[in-house]
Amino acid sequence: GALYIVVDRQKALIGVLAITLAIRVPAVIVAARLDGMNGAMIALTASAFLNMFVWNGAIPAIINLRLSDFLRETWRSILSCAVMVAAVYLMMNTFPVSAHFPALLRFVAIVLAGGAVLLAVQFSLWMISGRPHSAESLALSLASKVTRRLNLSLRPKPQPGA
Repeated sequence: GALYIVVDRQKALIGVLAITLAIRVPAVIVAARLDGMNGAMIALTASAFLNMFVWNGAIPAIINLRLSDFLRETWRSILSCAVMVAAVYLMMNTFPVSAHFPALLRFVAIVLAGGAVLLAVQFSLWMISGRPHSAESLALSLASKVTRRLNLSLRPKPQPGA
């Protein structure tokens, strides 16, 4: 929403918000009635994905951004997200809830594995792309700064007298 304010398009912001809420709220309610919590989560996830395009739909025309410009910067994130979704779907079907694998443990395991898949694919694609200056390089730079600030060195510290 802030981008609409920056480019002085508050009317468009209100219109986009009204449209997305008019679609999202009923979709979540219907999905929750049909399939409970799973349905509601699927509807929220799907609507968040679609909102990504709706919220950013008018801005590219205002700032002369072409689809190719957008995809050039986001293809790694889109592809790694798709791989993560496939991995999570596969894990959910491979590891059903059972007496030996309770729901909470299954949830935590799948979330952690999905996050690991996303990060591994994202950074692998970034490295294959020649490590361009992008969100990945900024994230690594931030992680490095936080590690230094917290004095969490990955290298062993020399022992006194050694």
